[in-house]
Amino acid sequence: MLRQLAPDRLKNDPELQVLRFKERREEMARSYGPLFTGLKLTRAEKDRLLDASIAFETTELDLRAIGENGDGISNAATIANLKTKAKAELQAAELAVLGPDGLQELKNYDRSLPARDLVAKFAGGAALAGIAVTPEQASALTQAIADTSPAYQAGKKVEGDAFKSSDRTLALVSSNLIDWKAVDSRVRGILSPEQMKLFVGTDLTMRWTQAQLSAQAALVAESQRGREN
Repeated sequence: MLRQLAPDRLKNDPELQVLRFKERREEMARSYGPLFTGLKLTRAEKDRLLDASIAFETTELDLRAIGENGDGISNAATIANLKTKAKAELQAAELAVLGPDGLQELKNYDRSLPARDLVAKFAGGAALAGIAVTPEQASALTQAIADTSPAYQAGKKVEGDAFKSSDRTLALVSSNLIDWKAVDSRVRGILSPEQMKLFVGTDLTMRWTQAQLSAQAALVAESQRGREN
């Protein structure tokens, strides 16, 4: 995919930039879809938010190129000012569309995105096993993961480091790690027994790779068939 391109190649090829930002816009539409739905945004409002975000990311890429190609001294202040201006324009667009309350919801949603991405992968595996996760379950599961993230509780984003432990039962070894024991305890009242079996049998810290999900989903589906026969 285009996201895997080397930064230098993307930076120096305008046509690839257009394609990459089109792909990026689609990614953002999927990632923020639940939030947009919950806030009951119109198509025009969604488009305005997505356009503003892409404009900001485009400006960031352009300024990075200017900084690397310049003398590194005279451009520094100008680049810093342009970055500040671009960020202010993005925030103004977000506030205009969402209002203060909606903007706060967006910030909270942003902070939980890594957990949401993780839950989306689990939901994909559950669907393969024939035990689909409802939107309500996905939302509650995301919150359960975020609530056990020290970074999230400190007002920051759930960090990628939180998923680095190779053993979900391992005691916390850094301030960023998710307490998976606490998550498991909370989600037992959220997931069905079969969903829970998939959840605890999957290596969460590897971000639920497709191979892992397929293998675990197959085991769950086989178990279900065995009880039916």
